[in-house]
Amino acid sequence: PFGSFVDERVTALAVNYMRRLATGTRPWLLTVGYHRPHNPYQYPRKYLDKQAAVANVDVAAVRRRHPSQPLIAYADRNACTRVKCSREQRRYYRGAVSFVDSMLGLVLNELRRLKRDNTTLVALHSDHGFSLGENGAWEKRTMWDHASRVPLFIRYPSIPGVAGVKIRVPVELT
Repeated sequence: PFGSFVDERVTALAVNYMRRLATGTRPWLLTVGYHRPHNPYQYPRKYLDKQAAVANVDVAAVRRRHPSQPLIAYADRNACTRVKCSREQRRYYRGAVSFVDSMLGLVLNELRRLKRDNTTLVALHSDHGFSLGENGAWEKRTMWDHASRVPLFIRYPSIPGVAGVKIRVPVELT
């Protein structure tokens, strides 16, 4: 499963490190960082092919900057205002998310194969959110919710009864 894309090589390195670390008895920490779904959208074609056809991709409900919003709030002045362009960009982004999700799955499957999944804390987060045309904004260069909110998932199997618990208070990733 490990090809020539950067995130595939990152996954291969992570899996190889885990195999070596798992032979010992000492606790270990492995940090794995992926580049996708950042632009440019470079990933195997099969992940794009899994996405809906361009004509069937949704667009942001509000696709334009309101005149009352200052231009300084839009560091990324992407000219992707046409519906087709918006649909294409959203489709490419979702393909990139599918790709990195697959890479993460390979790492987690290896953790399971090594029988370390029940004793290992796994934390997953993003470095920033991503606007996909909402309010006319694209990528990460605004302070709109889409660009400033990030996912944070923590799996700690040693604490029973907390599976699927959602904590609805702000946290800071510093």
